[in-house]
Amino acid sequence: MSEEKHYIAMLISPGMGHLIPLAELAQVLVSHHGFAVTLLIPTVAGQPLEAITNFLKTLPNDIDYILLPPVNFDDLPTGDSKPEVRICLAVTRSLGSIRDSLGSLASRTKLVALVTDCFSLDAFEVAKEVNVPFYLYIPTAAMNVHFMLYLPTLHEEVKCEFRDMPDPICLPGCVPLHGRDFVDPTQDRASEGYKWILHHSKRTCLADGILLNSFMELEPGPIEALLREEPGRPPVYPVGPIIQSGSRDEPGGSVECLRWLDGQPNGSVLFVSFGSGGTLTNEQIQELAYGLEMSGERFLWVVRSPDETSSSGSYFTAQTREDPFGFLPNGFVDRTRDRGLLVPSWAPQIKVLSHPSTGGFLTHCGWNSTLESITHGVPLIAWPLYAEQKTNAVMLTEGIKVAIRPKANQNGLIERDEISKVIKSLMREEQGKMIHSKAKELKEAAKATLDENGASTKMLKEKPNPQSCRTREGIKGAVRPRASHTGLIDRGEISRAIKSLIREEQGILAMEEPHIVIVPSPGMGHMIPLVEFAKLLVSRFNFSVSLMIPTSTQPTKAQTSFLNALPPSISHTFLPAVDPALLPDGVAHEVTIHHTLVYSLPSLRAALSELAHRARVVALVTDLFGTAYFDVARELGILPYMYFTTNAMCLLFLLNLPPLDKTVSCEYPAMPNPLVLPGCVPLYGKDFPDPCMDRNDESYGVVLYHVKRYVLSEGIFVNTFFDLERGAVRALRTEDRSCPRVYPVGPVIQSGQGGESDGSSECLSWLDRQPTGSVLFVSFGSGGTLSKRQLNELAIGLEKSGQRFLWVVRSPNDHSSNASFFTAQSQDDALGFLPHGYLDRIKDRGLLVPSWAPQIKILSHGSTGGFLTHCGWNSVLESIINGVPLIAWPLYAEQRMNAVMLNQGLKVALRPNANGRGLYEADEIARVVKELMKGKEGKGALRRMKEVSDLAKKAISEDGDSSKLLAEVAHQWSHSKLRFTK
Repeated sequence: MSEEKHYIAMLISPGMGHLIPLAELAQVLVSHHGFAVTLLIPTVAGQPLEAITNFLKTLPNDIDYILLPPVNFDDLPTGDSKPEVRICLAVTRSLGSIRDSLGSLASRTKLVALVTDCFSLDAFEVAKEVNVPFYLYIPTAAMNVHFMLYLPTLHEEVKCEFRDMPDPICLPGCVPLHGRDFVDPTQDRASEGYKWILHHSKRTCLADGILLNSFMELEPGPIEALLREEPGRPPVYPVGPIIQSGSRDEPGGSVECLRWLDGQPNGSVLFVSFGSGGTLTNEQIQELAYGLEMSGERFLWVVRSPDETSSSGSYFTAQTREDPFGFLPNGFVDRTRDRGLLVPSWAPQIKVLSHPSTGGFLTHCGWNSTLESITHGVPLIAWPLYAEQKTNAVMLTEGIKVAIRPKANQNGLIERDEISKVIKSLMREEQGKMIHSKAKELKEAAKATLDENGASTKMLKEKPNPQSCRTREGIKGAVRPRASHTGLIDRGEISRAIKSLIREEQGILAMEEPHIVIVPSPGMGHMIPLVEFAKLLVSRFNFSVSLMIPTSTQPTKAQTSFLNALPPSISHTFLPAVDPALLPDGVAHEVTIHHTLVYSLPSLRAALSELAHRARVVALVTDLFGTAYFDVARELGILPYMYFTTNAMCLLFLLNLPPLDKTVSCEYPAMPNPLVLPGCVPLYGKDFPDPCMDRNDESYGVVLYHVKRYVLSEGIFVNTFFDLERGAVRALRTEDRSCPRVYPVGPVIQSGQGGESDGSSECLSWLDRQPTGSVLFVSFGSGGTLSKRQLNELAIGLEKSGQRFLWVVRSPNDHSSNASFFTAQSQDDALGFLPHGYLDRIKDRGLLVPSWAPQIKILSHGSTGGFLTHCGWNSVLESIINGVPLIAWPLYAEQRMNAVMLNQGLKVALRPNANGRGLYEADEIARVVKELMKGKEGKGALRRMKEVSDLAKKAISEDGDSSKLLAEVAHQWSHSKLRFTK
């Protein structure tokens, strides 16, 4: 039995200029590599599809296509004709249909990849939902890839309009590029087109690979630079030139063109065409006509009617609307009859360029046309109109030197004398002969690279297996979210509901009050810091906040008590619980969190779209595991942000994890040398975050997946402050990376404790009776648990230390150090696991409380002189703000990294030494407790902690650094004019 055929889906943004190159790639994959391909094509209401459907009907049987339901642009401002804006909106407003079509395809075929062009990167999350690798096909020059990758950095560094930059930029391996020749949408940084281009540039690094329609001999410098591995950049595969092998759907005029060419001398004809979308003004058509006539050269000109408002007026139609010959100079047709042929709208370009009579090509520098000309050895006159064509023109004229570029006057018009001059230069003079020679060399190089053993052919064959790539770096065993009997909402139903909402009301919402949506990951350790951030936004800036909480269980008593104590301006909603049967068993809590959030995507989308319909939602804030929700926010025109609940050192580490994953082959704990991050203490592999301890574990893949998506956020809030981590914060705010802006806004901590149990009063009454600074507070946070053996060693160590202590005791767990992460409560009588007679022996100097104590009030109490902590960042900041020195006892997540920073960097913590089995023995515990509470090292830690505490209070004062940064973002949100879109 024959092996099941592998399928590839291709998402193609609107326009024949995008359809043709991806369709040609599809044909290569079908004919040379045995794939089947389905093209997904967004459509726009009111725009003709005849040219598209005629083209699609000519494709082979193994290339299927789906014309997605048309989207409507009636809400756009009148006269907004920028093609890049409409292209991007067509894709984002089609995401529901794309999701349905891709999901259907994945359910009935062996779908192995989604390939998109550079305007369709918003489909990244859809690919993740169905667990297929995501590839980007760049149908333009390598130089433009460099520009896309560099644009986010350029955006941060350059404040003026790019065209006003005094000096060119130098991209790796490329000729210098002046701002005036940057891609069209970047010429006005306030425009919607620029915002879309910047958005997609930031998403480029999310692809599993970039297929590039170019080849080494054409662009050796830029491609060599792209082939070098670089942190955070996907692998690049130059697989071109991929061009049409012939012109399809030829009208009657095709025969006339070719017959006319047959009657012309070899290499004597200049072919003039501005592609499927290019248009000139009436005045420019006149000047071009006179220039052709004055040159005295033979020409074949594809003429379109003029457009006074847009240089891409035929982009979506590929056809002229009026008789174009009526716009030519009076008598022009008769005067040029013997040496010129004029054809309206269309000519069989491939056949014209391959004809021996064709000796030059006056082109708009669209990359399809450029490659077709190079493949046939035809030199160029570069006349760029829109998109990236000016950049291409620079590369063709100054880089590979196969083109001449006419000079425009100060009004942007290319005059007839200049046109005539460059035509004669190309067709007859010495410069033209040199360009002809170079074009012939590239023709042979293009032919060689496409041979069976050519570099581009090999590159496409050797492209990594998409599924193994996804297993290594993505989500192992991830499945598409579906409805369950517990109430998860069906995707199709959500899509219909959103469409219905949008039909009722689109455009800028007039609600007065900015509204923020915050989505914490499951677990009190994630909920508490995000809720505290919400309280800060409400109290300081009068925002309204909605908490949308994914979960796989019924809310716990601790959660409901905590949430019910919130102010009225903070509402909360538990999303429909994910069916626990859908979640994997026996996995790290990071994996459980990730799958819970993925399965909650449909519910979140429905809840968010409903809220955005009735409130002015300006931002969505998630924590480090919520990156899947960035795309939902973008779909609805809401800006996504991340609130990083731990420190700057950890964020810096995670941003450096993808390159570390590529360069280090062993397990991280086996690394012989420490990792040195900018501005941070050296960090050994054994102290990396928990999921990095085993690179084959699914939790590592989950973390790596989310880290790569951090770049999709508009900004990252970090719960730290400048004076606490000067080096790391400076590195985050100044490093040359395509990273969102980082805002250190901490310390954000609980100002009080809601939902206090009856034991709260007992704790505080007991503390009132103890001497100042005499009590060690012992707590492992809301999730931490010890083994039974470790629990006993800790008990004996505290007893042997002779110091006063208040210990929050949880029942032990011999399998997990975070067994209480999702419940925050002990399942058994914790005190029953302590050594026999222990309570009686320590009752005069120790207080034991089960599961929970009012931590903020304890740390702020005068009797508390130390804190034995798991180094969870919430607890660390609470201790810092109250000036309480620490004993660092990390358990899970990034806590070992925090311990290194606190002990070796800030020197506000002591850290006990574990034995060879990882156990902290009673004698070591007693030693470190006595040292903190009575010894010289403890006094030094206390002194430094008091200094850090003062700096923390200064940071969050009215004029403090953290307060100013948060106020800056709040101002942006208050003045935001976002669209609620689909």
